[in-house]
Amino acid sequence: MDQLELFRDTLPRRPYATDDFSRGLWPMEKMEALGKRYIQHNGPRVLYWLAFDVDRPGAAHDWQLREAPAPNITVENPANLHAHILYGLGLPVLRAPEASIKALRYAAAVEQGLRVKLDGDPSYAALTVKNPLCRFWTVQTWQEELYDLHWLADYVDLSPYQDRRRHLPDYGLGRHCTLFENLRRWAYREIRLMDWPDLDRWTAACREKAAEYNTFPAPLPIGDVRSTAKSVACWTWRHFDPETFAEIQRARVKKWNDRHHVEAMAKRQLLLIFPDYSVRTLARVTGIPRSTVHRLRARPSGD
Repeated sequence: MDQLELFRDTLPRRPYATDDFSRGLWPMEKMEALGKRYIQHNGPRVLYWLAFDVDRPGAAHDWQLREAPAPNITVENPANLHAHILYGLGLPVLRAPEASIKALRYAAAVEQGLRVKLDGDPSYAALTVKNPLCRFWTVQTWQEELYDLHWLADYVDLSPYQDRRRHLPDYGLGRHCTLFENLRRWAYREIRLMDWPDLDRWTAACREKAAEYNTFPAPLPIGDVRSTAKSVACWTWRHFDPETFAEIQRARVKKWNDRHHVEAMAKRQLLLIFPDYSVRTLARVTGIPRSTVHRLRARPSGD
């Protein structure tokens, strides 16, 4: 399919659009939005396009010098030669919380890697792009095939984003990952503190908290925030009741006890290697506290 036809077909049903941001941005019927200079290219739940705002002359062409993958579409401002660069995804990314957070984080890392390679604007909110269907811009299509994330990942360095304990940069999909992680952790605790409220009350609480977390330099659109809050609320309300919580606690205690037992046995085996050493010497050699050495030596060998 032609890239511009694909862009039109994957637009949200009522995309945000405008000719001039100073006059406001609002949702409208797709046929009306198609003629506007700026248009919303992805809906709140599914991501078809990775878009980057590159504010320098020649941006529609110098991706080649930067050894970036060929864009599917570039949309250039003829006045200053700045451009939006778009990559189409053959397998769209689901960015609702019921999607795999691992997959979403991977997509966010690829997106951030491309932004760095293209030197795109880190404050770009990615709600709208220069509309490639509008004749006001200079539009070119390059890559005919749609990309998958692994293909795009071959062009970028993902090593800065591999530690899952760290938040991704507050850009694009990274904001969705951070919002989801923060809200999820809060929800697991708060639903118990609220004594398992009804769904309407719980959804309202999640929306309020999600709005508090949406403090990124380029905040997420309110629709994305509400979608995330609703999904987190529904999932926790359906799957996280008092009985489930008790089971989780029992499993955690068992896991801790099993690990503690294995570690204790490993330490005892280490002590048995030196049966003639004094407690003080064993503590110094092994790094195990004296009190633990006393206890492990006194424990029967079958324990």
